[in-house]
Amino acid sequence: MLGGFRSWIRRRLQRNADDAEDDLDDEDDEERDHGALVRKGEQVTLRQHVPQNREAFQRWYADPEIANLLRHDLEPLTDWQSRGYFDSFILPSSARGTCFAIHARKGKRLLGTTAITDRSRTGDTNSALFRIVIGEKDAWGHGYGTEATRLVMDEAFDTLGLDEVRLEVFSHNARAIAAYERVGFEVTGEHVEWVSRRQTELRVIEMRLTREAFLEASGDRQPGKRGSASREKRSRPERQADRVERKLAHERRRTVRREKQERKRDRGHNSANPGPSVASTD
Repeated sequence: MLGGFRSWIRRRLQRNADDAEDDLDDEDDEERDHGALVRKGEQVTLRQHVPQNREAFQRWYADPEIANLLRHDLEPLTDWQSRGYFDSFILPSSARGTCFAIHARKGKRLLGTTAITDRSRTGDTNSALFRIVIGEKDAWGHGYGTEATRLVMDEAFDTLGLDEVRLEVFSHNARAIAAYERVGFEVTGEHVEWVSRRQTELRVIEMRLTREAFLEASGDRQPGKRGSASREKRSRPERQADRVERKLAHERRRTVRREKQERKRDRGHNSANPGPSVASTD
C-alpha cells in the first residue's frame, strides 16, 4: 500500500511539473506575440513593443485624422517615414523601458502606443515629456487612453523616478485635454506654431503633472500591477518615501471627505432648527 501511495505522489508531482512547464510555455508565447507585460490595469495593459506591431503603427500614422491630432506639421507619415520611426525609435525605446504598446486587457488587441521621452534634470527635478496615441479609432471614447495614461504615470513616477511629467496637446483635441485633466495634469501655458504647408496657426497647450498632483488625483486607486518588464530603478529609501507620501495623500483625502460630511450635517441641522420666530410687524 505504501508503494502505491508513493507512485501516486510521483505521478502528482510530475503532473504539476508538466502543468507549470505548460504555463511557462504559454507565457513565452504571449511575450513573443504581444510583448512582455509592463503594467496591467482594469481595461488595458502596457507591453513592450514587438516587430509585429509595425504594420498597425504605420497604418495609424498614415491616417490624416490622427495626424491632425498628433503631428505638429499636421501631415501623415509616409510608409518609409513610419517604418524608420518604428524601427529606429519605438523598438529601441521600448527595450529601454520608456515606450509601450497599449493592448486591450480582454483579447489583447493592440490599441495604440505611448512613450516617455526627452528626459531632463533641472536642479533637483527630474522631468520628461509624455506622448500617446490610441490608433484604433473605434476604441476612442471608451476610457482606454485615460487608463493608459495613468499606467504610464505609474511607471514614470514609480519605476523611472521622475518628479514631473510634461506634455503638449493641440487646443482642438478636446478629448485628450479632458483625459489629461482627469489624470491630474494642469495647464501651465500655451504657444502658437505656424504650419507653413497649411498656411495656418496651430495653438498648442502645455500641461504638467507632478508626483504629488498625480497622487491627489488618483484617489483610492491602486497603481497598475507590475509585469515582468517593469524594473524598479529607484533606491529603497526613495520607494519607502513614496509609500509614505501615498499614505499621507490618502489621509488628506479622508480628512477632506470627513469635513465635507460634517458641513453637510451642520447645514441639515440648521435648516431643521431655524431659530426663534420673529413676530410680524404688519
